[in-house]
Amino acid sequence: MAKIIYLIECLNRSGGTERVVSLKANWLVEHGYEVTILTTIEKEICSFYPLSEKIKLYALHIDNLADVRKQQSRKDALSSLKNIFISFKRHWLLKKKLLEYIKENPCDYLSTLIHCGFIPKMKDGSKKIYEIHNLILNVGGHDGRYIYRLIASLRKCYQSRTYKNYYRIVDLTEEDVVNRGNLSNMIVVPNFITVNIPSVKSQLNSKRVISVGRLHFEKGFDFLFAAWALVARKYPDWHLDIYGGVDEDKGKDYFQQLVNDNGVKDFISLNDPVKNIVDKYVESSFYIMSSRNEGFPLVLLEAMACGLPCVSYDCGGPREIIAHGEDGLLVDKVGDVEGLAKAMIYMIEHPEERKRMGQNAERNVQRFSIDNVMSKWVEVLK
Repeated sequence: MAKIIYLIECLNRSGGTERVVSLKANWLVEHGYEVTILTTIEKEICSFYPLSEKIKLYALHIDNLADVRKQQSRKDALSSLKNIFISFKRHWLLKKKLLEYIKENPCDYLSTLIHCGFIPKMKDGSKKIYEIHNLILNVGGHDGRYIYRLIASLRKCYQSRTYKNYYRIVDLTEEDVVNRGNLSNMIVVPNFITVNIPSVKSQLNSKRVISVGRLHFEKGFDFLFAAWALVARKYPDWHLDIYGGVDEDKGKDYFQQLVNDNGVKDFISLNDPVKNIVDKYVESSFYIMSSRNEGFPLVLLEAMACGLPCVSYDCGGPREIIAHGEDGLLVDKVGDVEGLAKAMIYMIEHPEERKRMGQNAERNVQRFSIDNVMSKWVEVLK
């Protein structure tokens, strides 16, 4: 069987990408592949998710996680230019350490979740795969100033020139492939269900709604807080539970203040990430997603696997998962607070429809089972 090396920033986060890589690596080693995971940020690897003892781990340790996040979170033009310089410096150090490791530990496939132009040009004999788990966002900034547009244009040009050098570019949706140029080496392999599907599904009769995601601007929780204020006026006995980490730039207090400002502090709970998230899904009656942008959100697969219908803005990836009116509801316009509230109120007021959609969700999401999706990866790794 093939030898595969995965390159990822770190494994100690509770994010979807880390979860997918961990489960994928576990599946591959149990099916005879030899798997190594290299991290770039961690000094010592401490995976948030369980990993098989058969998987080899090695920390390249090229920089500090907190420093990188702090720098990348800044949006002013000078910081954007500094980010470009820092990226070149990081890439040089990564190239040096990665080449040293590969020379001593050759592989058949190097699958990276970090885009670096030198990787597909490495002359080590392995086939290079770039796995993309993020959307093409407006990296030029929110105010449209020239410097932001210039930086965004240069970055896009650089990426398009280097993408063609990979053996495969693996995207999560067809829309992503089109947006990235629809090159001949681009293929679609979606994410898979990353939770153990419980034998007992949600009964959909509690007065609790759940949302899972990091407290961050892109997740649109400001929209959700405002929408829930409209829901709470009509149904004050219903409660919204949010589970996830915190945007280090803003902090939890910032989002708690948004909750308070919307007058819903008694109706919304901001909770830390939990490893037993399946139990929280099962205790809820439907899932709500308010993101401004999403690639291929794992949380929707998880919630549906637990029998939950989902309500979401039509913000990219969700339309690949949710069939509107069949297993959930899509709100057309991102940022439409009244529309989001109306969809949630519909779920609350129509328990039979909620149960019908929940049953459909549980059935429809099976197309994203780990075995179904990994069969596509086996084809890539032939």
